[in-house]
Amino acid sequence: MDNPPASPPTDASVPMKPVLTEAQLAKLALRQSLLATRLAMPDRAWRTEMLQRVVRVWLIERPDTVIGAYWPIKGEFDPLPALHRW
Repeated sequence: MDNPPASPPTDASVPMKPVLTEAQLAKLALRQSLLATRLAMPDRAWRTEMLQRVVRVWLIERPDTVIGAYWPIKGEFDPLPALHRW
């Protein structure tokens, strides 16, 4: 048996690229700008160390046995060293 040739895609079967609104474009531009600013901070390492100290102090008296955390991406503050000590 021969298979019939595939028919060309119809408009309904072709995925459409999403069109961003003006507000979405502005939000995207702001995120990119803030990320670049964060990554360019000359005292970023110092700030990270200070925040980790605050987290360590905060964790000392916590009665909790489970807390939520995140894996830092894109230059976000890294809480993992402080949590490791906890």
